[in-house]
Amino acid sequence: MPVPLPNSGIVECLITGKMPVPLPNLGIVERAGEPAEPKPWSYPLTSPKKHLTLIIRTRSNKPMVTTSTVDRTNLAQWHDVLAPHSLGYRIKLLAQLGSRRLQEGLEPFGLTPFHWLVLCCLWQEDGLPTSSIGDKLQQVGGTLTGVLDRMEERGLVRRERDTRDRRIWRIWLTDSGTQMQEVLPPLVAVIRDRAVEGIPEADRELFSKLIDQAILNLS
Repeated sequence: MPVPLPNSGIVECLITGKMPVPLPNLGIVERAGEPAEPKPWSYPLTSPKKHLTLIIRTRSNKPMVTTSTVDRTNLAQWHDVLAPHSLGYRIKLLAQLGSRRLQEGLEPFGLTPFHWLVLCCLWQEDGLPTSSIGDKLQQVGGTLTGVLDRMEERGLVRRERDTRDRRIWRIWLTDSGTQMQEVLPPLVAVIRDRAVEGIPEADRELFSKLIDQAILNLS
C-alpha cells in the first residue's frame, strides 16, 4: 500500500527481492531550506520472486536532543576523587610522563624503563634472587623473566644457580651492566630535575614523604 513520508530529512530505501519494483514518491529531499519535491524512481531487479522486503528509514534534519540524567549537584562533593582532578589520576599521569621521558633517554642505549629498574636493584645489591627482584619491583612471573632474558642477551646480567639451593636463580651484573652505573643515573637525574623545577627543596622532601606514606597506607 502507499506509504506516506514527511518531506523532511533523508529517505533511505533498502530493498531485498528479485522483481522490478516501482517506488513512486520516494527519493532524497533537501536538508536545508524548503524541502524539495521527492523524485520518483524505480529499482530494477531480476529473477522474479514471490516475496519482497522493503525497509524504509527516515532520518530527520533536526539535531537529536537528549536530556542528561546525571545529578551534578551531588557530584560536587566528590570533586577530589573524580578524574582528572583526583590525586590518583594525577599521580598516574605524572608517572606516565616521567616514564615517557625516561624511555626517550634510554632509547639510544637500547634499554627500557624496566631494564633501568632491574639495574637499580642490582647496583644496590648484586646477586639477588629473581623472586627478590620481583618483590622489589612489584612484578611477578613471566614479565620479569622475559625482561631478564633480554638483559642477559644484551650482556648486562647473567644467571647463576644458588650454591645452597639449586631451585633459586640469582642475577648478577656483568661488566657491561656495572659500567651503566656511570652513565644512566646522571641521565635520569636530568629528568628528575626537570620534573621538580620551581619546587623548593623542602617541598620536594615533603612530597617524597607523603608519597611513601600513601603507598604504605594502600599496601
